Amino acid sequence: MHIFFISSILYGLFLISSGMYRFYMAGSKNALWFGVVMGAFALLAGLLSLKKPGKMPYYIQSVVIVFVGGFFIKKIMGDLEGDSLFRVISLIICSVLMAILTGIAFIRKA
Repeated sequence: MHIFFISSILYGLFLISSGMYRFYMAGSKNALWFGVVMGAFALLAGLLSLKKPGKMPYYIQSVVIVFVGGFFIKKIMGDLEGDSLFRVISLIICSVLMAILTGIAFIRKA
């Protein structure tokens, strides 16, 4: 449970900082809001995992992973439009790692 909490917090902070970085570098308000909202949901999932004994944190984190991972996989398959390849790949890798940790935590919870 603590591994899920720590990884969710790190994942959420990474999403927020990635959105802020994209906003700073390219002025993309969409990237800022996407990073902040998805990061906030990831942080919420992490905090709920400590407070609420149910499976809701894992469902919330799964939705975040699907949105973030799916968006950036679609982005790398299409045009990056001047976006940093390193940022996009790192977001995909972090989403895959978070998906694995979420799956393991969910199975242990069941």
